[in-house]
Amino acid sequence: MKIKCEKGFYKFFPQNAMELKAFESRYNFKLKYCRGFWTFPSLADFPDYSFTGHILTGIIPATINFAGKPEEVFEKNNLTYNLKLGIIMPKAAILTYLDYDLGNYYSSKELPQAFGFDKDGDKITGFEAFVDVGLGLFKIERFFYEGI
Repeated sequence: MKIKCEKGFYKFFPQNAMELKAFESRYNFKLKYCRGFWTFPSLADFPDYSFTGHILTGIIPATINFAGKPEEVFEKNNLTYNLKLGIIMPKAAILTYLDYDLGNYYSSKELPQAFGFDKDGDKITGFEAFVDVGLGLFKIERFFYEGI
């Protein structure tokens, strides 16, 4: 299954329903269909606009007036999805270091956390990867960084 995380917004592109179910079962994630891809339920239900001070999710207020795709609103309000807690939160609160091996691909046993730090101490905003559910391995094709 292909995975694309853009500025903290996770998108999953399974090839078939069995791949999706195997992924959800193995990693204990629940995904929801949304505009041509699958994502976490709170991301699928994220609004396509924000007004400064308006509560976006839980207790997090919007920081900007903006309308666009939900992932663009997400980015403009400096948010990310916390994989361990299963909640949307400010990206500045992520202090995780990514655990991955080098090779033809970066590989990891865990889905990388957006806005975590790579091995050089640089903060990643997202990545492109695919998962081999049978092997339990995420093969990361590339990381995205702020300003690059």
